[in-house]
Amino acid sequence: MALVQEKLKELTENKASEDTVRLSMKKLGLRRAQTFGWSNTYTFTKAMGEMLFYNLRRHLPLVILRPTIVTSTCKEPFPGWIEGVRTTDAFITGYGMGHLKYIPADVTTILDLVCYLWSILYFFVALF
Repeated sequence: MALVQEKLKELTENKASEDTVRLSMKKLGLRRAQTFGWSNTYTFTKAMGEMLFYNLRRHLPLVILRPTIVTSTCKEPFPGWIEGVRTTDAFITGYGMGHLKYIPADVTTILDLVCYLWSILYFFVALF
């Protein structure tokens, strides 16, 4: 926190615009994440949250669920339903509509997808 507060103080003293502050903080977060071996701030802060809960595990029951790539429904309300187009759904939709002819990828890699209902069911199973 001291690093963030220090940077904010410096930006405030230099009368930086809101956009400059936002961009500077974004860059600072990315540099910190990469310093500790994470590719971006999303994975870094997610790992930090997991570490925090891991350290508190003596005081509360803990299950960390990491669903794979969550996609559209497999059944309810109907197969293929999703609210908005997210993650891999954009690729699947684009390919299905003929807009993507190919997706550059390693064909030996397994693409691990799970429909959203299963990820929620796994969550409830983990609770009990």
